[in-house]
Amino acid sequence: MGDASHIAWEARPGVVVRHAWPWDAWDLAPFLRQADRLEIHLSCGKTPLQVLVDGIEQSEQAYTLLAEDRVRAIFGVARQTDTFGVVWLLGSDWLQAHPRVVLEGATKFLPILAEGYRSVGNLIHNKQTIYIRFLEKLGFEFREHPEFPKEFLLFVGDFSHV
Repeated sequence: MGDASHIAWEARPGVVVRHAWPWDAWDLAPFLRQADRLEIHLSCGKTPLQVLVDGIEQSEQAYTLLAEDRVRAIFGVARQTDTFGVVWLLGSDWLQAHPRVVLEGATKFLPILAEGYRSVGNLIHNKQTIYIRFLEKLGFEFREHPEFPKEFLLFVGDFSHV
């Protein structure tokens, strides 16, 4: 699992979040959720590995969630403008089986990721109803945006004050 000094958060024994390393993308890509694979295909056409590597490299902050010594998710924030950060998370099916850990982690890390931005957000496919409800619980608002395909929703939230 790596040196304990790199651990950013221990959710419970054997479940930790640490700063992401580029090779984490290689560990996660084959196990990415089908929903994430579909969204990647529809939004940019890159491979999951390419998107994960780009996400880690382009993010100001990127983290890896490990459980049972395996990469289960990678998430981060990339600066789009001086005031807006693009938050992202790609993960394995492990996330759906452990919603409490995901909610606790999101509640802890959203303010960290949002620090230095007026707001954060991203796009989500409108058929991702489970994840849309989860993002609503976290406090994100949704809207259509004329610059994006109609099947994608823009979600935006201000977590800098939390």
